[in-house]
Amino acid sequence: MPIATSSNAAAAALLGAILGDAAAQTSHWNYDRKVFHAKLRSAQRFETPEFFPCNSYYNVTPGGNSCYGDQLIAVAEYLTTIDACNDDDENDPLLRVKSTISNLVNIFEKKFDGSSIYGPWPVINQPEKPLSGPWRHGSIKDFLTNLQKGERTVPNCGSSTDSQADCFVKAIPVVCMYAGHPTMLECVEIIVRLTQNSDTAVAYAKLAARVLESCIIGTAKDVQTAIQLAVSSLAVTEEGKQEEAKSAFELVLATCHMEPPTYEMGVNSLGSHKLMKSHLTNPVSLVA
Repeated sequence: MPIATSSNAAAAALLGAILGDAAAQTSHWNYDRKVFHAKLRSAQRFETPEFFPCNSYYNVTPGGNSCYGDQLIAVAEYLTTIDACNDDDENDPLLRVKSTISNLVNIFEKKFDGSSIYGPWPVINQPEKPLSGPWRHGSIKDFLTNLQKGERTVPNCGSSTDSQADCFVKAIPVVCMYAGHPTMLECVEIIVRLTQNSDTAVAYAKLAARVLESCIIGTAKDVQTAIQLAVSSLAVTEEGKQEEAKSAFELVLATCHMEPPTYEMGVNSLGSHKLMKSHLTNPVSLVA
């Protein structure tokens, strides 16, 4: 049984994430916003950009998922095979058990290896863009490479250099199942380090998990409150990269309080901030 207080909220969060990814993948990675906006206006789709075909990197049929969504679904599929916590000890979730974690590694390998819809692996000759099919993310490539080297246990199978947004996505199904459970953050860390063995990735994922958890169990009625609760809940217990993550989430909170908090103002404010500049190729990376 799910731990989340509101199973409806948890289900909505999971379905919303899957649908949102599918709606966005057709126009992923448009770094020139002016050109992209012109295409939307020309097609009379500026107010309805979801599922708009404008992806020059890869082609996935509209309604299908990107590598982000496929990771989310793989975690969700895995979680359906285990109970939320061990019947003998509510503080010992089966997510910790080595045999079940091994199953998780196998699920991800099957989802993204050379026999999957992602095509041959390893890639010998890089095909021309757009790829005919989905795009493997950097962390997934490192994960598969580590498996080939015999590293099949978490966290050793995870990429030691990747700390991109995959960490948020993989955390969503975990939060939907473990929201309100005392070991939720530990479970989030296990899932993140599966493919991203990075303290930075874990720190950001834990804060994002707390934000979503507050929305699911009802301790927050809006995003601003959820972020405030997340930052305060980890203020004392987490160290290291968590300080950087906290600063980034506080920046998001400040952006939410802008008057008026328009989308373009928010993107420009976040993208140009000194905290973000070192992490972005350009400000549009936030939304592309």
